[in-house]
Amino acid sequence: MLSAWEGLGYYSRARNLQRAAQAVMAEHNGELPRDPHVLRKLPGIGRYTAGAIAAIAFDLDEPALDGNIRRVLARLFNVGAASPFSAGEKRLWSLPLPTCLPAGQASTTRR
Repeated sequence: MLSAWEGLGYYSRARNLQRAAQAVMAEHNGELPRDPHVLRKLPGIGRYTAGAIAAIAFDLDEPALDGNIRRVLARLFNVGAASPFSAGEKRLWSLPLPTCLPAGQASTTRR
């Protein structure tokens, strides 16, 4: 895999992807976990990616806040600068996000 991504600067992502795939095979019988909290324990999977996988792959009402969504929500809810490491970022993730979107339509509304 590393050779396929050579020159792109994504070596840590490629290594994490390989380690996550190995963990899924070894710890989850080759099935990607549905639970976002379990997904976050896999190498390279953070809050956004776990939410996106849970919503798109399993149609679970989980938030996935990318940069654009964070900026929109920051404006809607009057949250200060929403950098990934700020108090504003923590506040955005603490909002009742699943209630802001149509229930049961995660795989179509979180793309």
